[in-house]
Amino acid sequence: MSKSKKKRIVLSGYFGFGNCGDEGVLMAMLQTLQTLYPNLDITVLSGDPDQTKANFGVHAVSRWNLAAAAWKLLGADLFISGGGSLLQDVTSAKSPLYYLGMINLARRLSKKTMIYAQGIGPLNFAKNRKYTVRILEGCDVITLRDQESADELAAMGLKKSVTVTADPVLALERKDVQEAPGRLLLQELGLLDTQGAKKRPLLIAALRSWKEDDYFDKIGAALDDKAAQGWDILLVPMHFPGDMRAIEKVSNHMKSRTYCLGQPVTPQVFFSLVRQADLMLAMRLHGLIFAMAAGIPMAGLSYDPKVQRFMARTGSDPCLPLEDFKTGELIAALDRLSQEGPEQREAREKYRQTLHDQAWQTAKLAVQLVNS
Repeated sequence: MSKSKKKRIVLSGYFGFGNCGDEGVLMAMLQTLQTLYPNLDITVLSGDPDQTKANFGVHAVSRWNLAAAAWKLLGADLFISGGGSLLQDVTSAKSPLYYLGMINLARRLSKKTMIYAQGIGPLNFAKNRKYTVRILEGCDVITLRDQESADELAAMGLKKSVTVTADPVLALERKDVQEAPGRLLLQELGLLDTQGAKKRPLLIAALRSWKEDDYFDKIGAALDDKAAQGWDILLVPMHFPGDMRAIEKVSNHMKSRTYCLGQPVTPQVFFSLVRQADLMLAMRLHGLIFAMAAGIPMAGLSYDPKVQRFMARTGSDPCLPLEDFKTGELIAALDRLSQEGPEQREAREKYRQTLHDQAWQTAKLAVQLVNS
């Protein structure tokens, strides 16, 4: 099939809710798909269609307007569900039902369907596990972002073959985002000198609230230690305004000066900021994923299995369990990362390149499917 022929795709995911990680997934999906097939006509099902159109220049309709979504599906050649952690019931028992329902609607309209580099689970409710298997068995292509997700589906009884690739954001490279937006923010915060260079090495922290929120004193102490060593600390909300609670709490536990970005950031701006950083500390999964795409050292605090899964795939050692890590452990992990040498950087780059290639494989499978 010639790539000059227009093809139509409908994308479904957690888009249009101001979550920088999920918006980054959308950004990367659009970039890879449109690079491989420039004549694609893409419509995004979004929580904020106007914002999605403004940020990414694509068609968008409200994800809650099922009539509009169905109308777009009628003219589509392919329905894509993903990426991210859509099929989990930790945040809500009903959360996976929407995404599975949209896949089911596309199938009923006789459309090709693809699961795009999703992470599966946790799915704690038996009815959700059963429904997930039933719907996914009918999908044309299933790609997952980690082997553990494939194992989870197999344990649930899925017989259909799946392909393990990588999170869509890992298809991005430093050259894919402009340096200027991040540098401008750093300049406004006073972190650059008169020549536009960083005054001190920069650590970015992407934190969130979780359950009892009884860990911020330990994080604050570890960040204080880095500040005492001559580092600047920048706290960035990847989900605004929700993450501002975490930023306020950790700031209140710190004795040294820290910098806080009190505004929402697009994935383009966040990635531009990460390009300037020397070290990332993140609870947010996509804080770590953007760091890996940018090739900078990173330490993770795991509140969810997806964080541990990702860090294991990158060969990264410092991934501490949120529920019982010790301040000294986090300080030691950050010190090791800030002192790494060429051997560690070379090893990380090999992992990054492998994951980069796997992320592009997902887009290639989507283009093959839409052309079949």
